[in-house]
Amino acid sequence: MIENSIYLNILFVGVANSTLLTIMLFKNTTNNEKSNYILSAIIVLFTIYILIKFLHRTDFVLDYPYFLQTYKPIAFLIWPLFYFYVKSMTNPLFEFKQKEIIHIVPFVVYTLFLLPFFNSSSFEKILHLSPSIPLHYTIAIVFQTILLIIYVSLSYRLLIKHKRYIKNNFSDIKTKKLNWLKNLLILFAFVWTLAIIRFFLGIEYVGHFILPPVALSGIIYFMTYYALIQSNIFKVSNIINKKYKNSKLCDLDLEKNKHRLLKYLKKTKSYLDSNLTLQDLADELELSKQELSQTINTQLKQNFYDLINSHRIEEAKIKLTNPATQTLTILQIAFEVGFNSKSVFNTAFKKHTNTTPSKYKK
Repeated sequence: MIENSIYLNILFVGVANSTLLTIMLFKNTTNNEKSNYILSAIIVLFTIYILIKFLHRTDFVLDYPYFLQTYKPIAFLIWPLFYFYVKSMTNPLFEFKQKEIIHIVPFVVYTLFLLPFFNSSSFEKILHLSPSIPLHYTIAIVFQTILLIIYVSLSYRLLIKHKRYIKNNFSDIKTKKLNWLKNLLILFAFVWTLAIIRFFLGIEYVGHFILPPVALSGIIYFMTYYALIQSNIFKVSNIINKKYKNSKLCDLDLEKNKHRLLKYLKKTKSYLDSNLTLQDLADELELSKQELSQTINTQLKQNFYDLINSHRIEEAKIKLTNPATQTLTILQIAFEVGFNSKSVFNTAFKKHTNTTPSKYKK
């Protein structure tokens, strides 16, 4: 009874906060609007899932048995939605297409599987409240485990691909890496895996009905917080507006582009702009983004991020040893040469010089 009371208090707080978070996400139309809508759907489904699951531990389902087991199909929607959330965060042109309907097939199949139970009488439904585990529940857990593996793998692959993309297109990737989303994915999978292990091993512990909703609520707060502060990664206008057509460059063209690029960087020092992107530099050189990217990758054997940072580090080395700039702190130098944080500057400096800025200055 005490456990139910604690669970109920947590549930009320969770439902209230989930409602507030959903409203905040819908109102936040400045950053990642489409992603916020998907996240809102995830929060709503989680709330319904936990709410109905709690009702199974009360006399409510005896009075209203048609609620029995209705939470179970919902679990088959959460992982696909999480995958779509990752996809929308890593692809600015993401749209729901007709082929995406395949992702709701597990939900539909399991709902149809439960249809005989849903159509049964109230008395028959109540009989399923016996301590023994129904076959359909075991089947659901098995399928959820399979979905967990599939969607975690798909989501993780998108994040790895995204990391490669931003290194090839942006000079400042600190706010674009989405490390928080990767950590969330791991945490989410870990909590879900623990629940699955507990089910198959039949492990019971004090508060085992309380910990899952608390953990899931924590994940929701974590996810919403970072979703609200995450700035837009892509300028969709730049992606949609392709000023130049794709072209096949010969080695001579690439060589010429390389010399033009290096001469331009040396002359204009555009790498000092902390927000410089591949598209910006391509426009300045009157090249297409694809042509510039191909030049950097094939001729300089670098991605855009490393190319720009290497020039910034060279500029920093001059300032670190120049008597005229000895009064500047390392952080000030980092900002002057185009970095937005000291940690990123230190990491890049050590990568290109095998030493730290402070040691190099000495």
